[in-house]
Amino acid sequence: MKVVTCIGYHGTGSGAVADYLKEFKTINDPCNLKGEFEFRLLYDPDGIRDLEYHLVSERLRGNSSAAIKRFIKYAKILDKDYSKRFNIDFYKISQDYISSIAKFSYYGWSLPDFYTFSSFKRKKIYFKKLMVYLFNRKKWKDRSNINPYKKELSYHSNISKNDFDLATKEYLNHIFENSFDDNKINLLEQMTPTNNISEYIEYFDDLKVFVVDRDPRDCYIQYMLKHEHIYSTNVDEFCEMYKDYRDISSKENNNICKIDFEDMIYNYESTTKKIREFIGISENEKINTRIFKPEVSKKNTKLFLKHPEFSSDIKIIEEKLSDYLYEFPLE
Repeated sequence: MKVVTCIGYHGTGSGAVADYLKEFKTINDPCNLKGEFEFRLLYDPDGIRDLEYHLVSERLRGNSSAAIKRFIKYAKILDKDYSKRFNIDFYKISQDYISSIAKFSYYGWSLPDFYTFSSFKRKKIYFKKLMVYLFNRKKWKDRSNINPYKKELSYHSNISKNDFDLATKEYLNHIFENSFDDNKINLLEQMTPTNNISEYIEYFDDLKVFVVDRDPRDCYIQYMLKHEHIYSTNVDEFCEMYKDYRDISSKENNNICKIDFEDMIYNYESTTKKIREFIGISENEKINTRIFKPEVSKKNTKLFLKHPEFSSDIKIIEEKLSDYLYEFPLE
């Protein structure tokens, strides 16, 4: 099963590459998602990558069980959306996945369980202990009789990295079985973060990743105008965050291709050729409909020239992030 994903650093234009790819009949856009959906199951907190850390990399009694339970809770949150989008019973598939990576379940508890309880449940446990302490000193002396966790389902796992990857591949195949096409390249956006991409590629038989970046000046202007404050609104802190995220970004290789958003507009022919060659598609496979329109996207470039009210901030960005500035052609 061939898969391609387009990722970025938030607002850096990965959708432009995705829209271009949708112009090809050899590309399958599962569920006709139209770019409004990000497949974050692998890297969100309590997602698959967190699960691997606690079950494989840093296995510890209690912590592994807690990680599984957090993943199950996360799967419940995603269930309605993922089940509808991929035409599956997502929660049932996720339960089967847990069964494949856990040796067995049992009734027990550990301290991490307590951390995940709601405030009400924690207060209820404290109240129960207080009542026993105040009114049943004999029972209090025998602490084994005071077990507020006796109905807590826990999990034991002892799985290798290889077996975890195989189980995860099977899990993902089940998620996509009703929406992916084995005879096409399947496109989903934001399937991996921009760093440690090779770790996520191991969950797939064939995954190609486009990493799309954008001039920091235009990124900053967009964030400020749209109040998209994933980055700091302090320009100096913005520069640090922008650089830090690029410093840890994965390097290009046979599975990772880096694209500048601006090149999709100002160097359209050479850049789209690079995209086609990277995933092995031909220009004669294009459909008649144009989805990515450079002349429209061009309006989203050189924003820093259109908003002089940010000129002082732009000077700071140009000084601190000079290595990341796009060299716009003279017009």
